[in-house]
Amino acid sequence: MEKKHFLSSLNNAIRGIVNALRAERNLRVHFLAAFLVILASLFFNLGKEEFLILLLVIGIVMISELFNTSLEMTVDLITADYHPLAQLIKDIAAGAVLVAALLSVTVGYILFFKKLDFPHWQLPVIARIRSVPPYVTFIILLMVSLLVIMGKSFTGREKFVSGGFPSGHAAFSYAIATIAFFTTENLFLFLLILILASIVAESRVRLRIHSWTEVIAGALIGMLVPLFIFQIIE
Repeated sequence: MEKKHFLSSLNNAIRGIVNALRAERNLRVHFLAAFLVILASLFFNLGKEEFLILLLVIGIVMISELFNTSLEMTVDLITADYHPLAQLIKDIAAGAVLVAALLSVTVGYILFFKKLDFPHWQLPVIARIRSVPPYVTFIILLMVSLLVIMGKSFTGREKFVSGGFPSGHAAFSYAIATIAFFTTENLFLFLLILILASIVAESRVRLRIHSWTEVIAGALIGMLVPLFIFQIIE
């Protein structure tokens, strides 16, 4: 009887995690990120203590997101109307997740940064790209602008600044991130720019200004145009 009770409790806990994953997109993102980080750690020479620290911060993020999800559902169950205190509870819970996520990013940076080796930054082609005149960046952004305007014109969208196919914000953001990848030796700076580009792209969908198709199309334009220009320069 006791064994059956334990298995029932275990099944309930697993069902709770699965239901939370189905209900919360952010939780799915965190689980995917955790899986990729753990997978990446297998290719680096992490010590036992370092790996345990990595698992600990991942666990903190997962636990924080699960509590955040349960709190949000509890608040929604208690009241369906807007209430300042209910909103405050949700904001505080989301803040706890943010703190845990920032902690995990900081720990991951400390653990992985010194173990990363980027030999491509010593390749002759990268050196030639870095020596190109500054106006090349202007040319890249100009071409991105023209392609975005042409795309919106051909698809019959008249919203050149807000909305339409493809997303101009995503195109510019990922163009800048791609340029930074080839022109800077600072990995941390490139990662920050890439994160900001991803936040910009995601916000366009969250605000319902663009669809994911429009954002992905813009991001591809932003990445492919610099690659094309740098290939010509090479």
